Amino acid sequence: MLRGLVLLAGVVLFAGCAAPPPAGSGTPVAAFPPARGLALLVGIDRYAQPSIGRVPALAGCENDVRRAASLLVERFGFARDDVLVLTGEQATHAAIVQAFERHLLRRATAGTRVVFWYSGHGSRTLDLAGVETSKTEAAGDGAYDNTLLAYDSRSGDLDGGYDLVDDELHSLLRALVQRTDQVLVVTDCCHSSGAVRGAAPAPGVRTAAAGRRAFAKSAVAAFWPVDVPLLDDDAPDPLTFPYVHVAACGEHQEAGELKIAGTTHGTLSWFLGSALEQVEPGTSWRQLLERVRARVAGCGTRPDQTVSGSGDLDRPVFGADLTPPPPGFRVDQGPDELRIDAGRVHGLADGAVFDVVGLDGGRRYGTARAAFVASAWCLAVWCDGEPDGVRGRALRALPHADALRFQPLRVWAEGGLDPAALQDFPWAVASTRDAADVLLQRGAVGGELCDAHGRRLRPVSPGAAGMRQALFGEYTFRGLWESVGSRGAWPIALAAEAPDAATRQLAERLNTPLATVLSLGSAAHAAQVQAVPMTATAGGSLVTLCARNDSDRDLRLVILSVSEDRAVNVVWPRRGESDRILRRGEVVRVPVLVGPAADWDQPRPMVDRYLAFATVDAADFTAFTSAAPVWSVSRGGAAPVPAVLRQLLTPTATRGASTAAPDFGMAWCDLLLVPPPAVDGSPPAR
Repeated sequence: MLRGLVLLAGVVLFAGCAAPPPAGSGTPVAAFPPARGLALLVGIDRYAQPSIGRVPALAGCENDVRRAASLLVERFGFARDDVLVLTGEQATHAAIVQAFERHLLRRATAGTRVVFWYSGHGSRTLDLAGVETSKTEAAGDGAYDNTLLAYDSRSGDLDGGYDLVDDELHSLLRALVQRTDQVLVVTDCCHSSGAVRGAAPAPGVRTAAAGRRAFAKSAVAAFWPVDVPLLDDDAPDPLTFPYVHVAACGEHQEAGELKIAGTTHGTLSWFLGSALEQVEPGTSWRQLLERVRARVAGCGTRPDQTVSGSGDLDRPVFGADLTPPPPGFRVDQGPDELRIDAGRVHGLADGAVFDVVGLDGGRRYGTARAAFVASAWCLAVWCDGEPDGVRGRALRALPHADALRFQPLRVWAEGGLDPAALQDFPWAVASTRDAADVLLQRGAVGGELCDAHGRRLRPVSPGAAGMRQALFGEYTFRGLWESVGSRGAWPIALAAEAPDAATRQLAERLNTPLATVLSLGSAAHAAQVQAVPMTATAGGSLVTLCARNDSDRDLRLVILSVSEDRAVNVVWPRRGESDRILRRGEVVRVPVLVGPAADWDQPRPMVDRYLAFATVDAADFTAFTSAAPVWSVSRGGAAPVPAVLRQLLTPTATRGASTAAPDFGMAWCDLLLVPPPAVDGSPPAR
């Protein structure tokens, strides 16, 4: 385990055209010129294959590092020659270690900004020393190292023994942070912050099977830097120096890929790159990661992916050494259309109109209209202007105020759809199956509502009324799930905490265990809860939610549970309790019974998302709960709901069209509900 920096898959920001460094170690520092910024970016889509089994191919890793390279050069002032990109066959185990030594370690001086970004497969293999500093990794089934897969890590019969283990990376980083305190590590792969467990991954998932051979230290001796001690877990040496680590997901999670207008990227890499494009001077890494985490969590492509960060997160991004960002969203030009880095998670819908401007003083080149809006991007066509005169120019898209409308749910039905199911409801028939958000499929009785990949979401009762109920349930669920990107006007906080005395007493009275929660909180409120095996006793386990009013006025508070199995419930105030006002500065702790759904059949923990909404006036949230008797756009009761949710019940309302301040505050946190086999050290299902 990489002590102090839990690392399992990586991504390196910024790429250049430099060739891999030649073999050799211990090159004198004086042989290289100093640099303000240095980056090593490793992206591997295809791997040398082992003699037994296969390492699945990926599609977006090399795109990740090319985009990151351009961003570092164009936005953050890195010299092109100081950004080294290794892709495919270039990214061998030896080449990565040598590039780290010669390009980063030997050239970094005090204040040098250094980025290491790895995009590819993550795995684990037996620990050489048989010692593991991570309690999760060491439990039950032996000690394992977390690993990154170099291009040749699994070639032939090298079953884990030639992976780039966390001990290597820890040792290299330990040497690097003694030269500069401006180190960023990005890892975009599965199980980035911990152990690799679970069944075989789905396509587009960045994990590889666990290795069965311990790290062969002798295999790296020929190219390991002579003056860098290679430390193992039997010689713990915590990495306490300043650094920032961005991990794509939690230790029991998978890092996914998403397709942006036909081009695949890592989900973390895409949203991290977009956030860095827009970052303002003075923004801290913690603030930046809060935005990235919200957009990854809300984009809908992988609901089980929770971005995390560690290290010195309160320092300014790249030491605040950056110019203010240009306005608008990035634009890539195609032969017949524009691809804009903004989508549903940014509040856009089909038909959104943009002014297209250049970076040459903000000159306006025309307007474009969104023809298709996905979760993280949209395709737009020119309405007017100079499309032929802007080829090769750097462009930005500025959305009109009335462009910010709630996106309807696009439905593709197998064998046709009863037209009555679409009347007066906030969804539409998708033009093609590939353009759909959800699929209606026939079943033995009624049918099933599935996601775009065919995974079952919820049952569908026969007839138009049953379809409307299922579709509206999915529509409101997605609105709540994706609302994490809407912070509102009133600052509030929500996090899961170690059980307080009241929760412990309640657990004893109910004979209920305390909750097993291995990943939780937001980037701004990271918390750790003791892992206790979850049992079926009393239907679940208890955890404490902590909500805090950080605003300068009293607010009414509601906490919703929005689970990945599509259940939506109000957990606070309790049923029958009157409106609950949270005074300014007040903290409330709420014990919550949690547990995976009885029919949860995925080989990974279920995500339970908690949303805290604070309003000035009384608000009614019963319209969104699973217990509501009938799904209907007309329900909602006499009390108003916050503006961010009002559009779910009245989808013609607009977001952003009014200049009035939003009338709500929102905070959120995720819990990973881990069943006993994933905690007690049972071997992974391989």
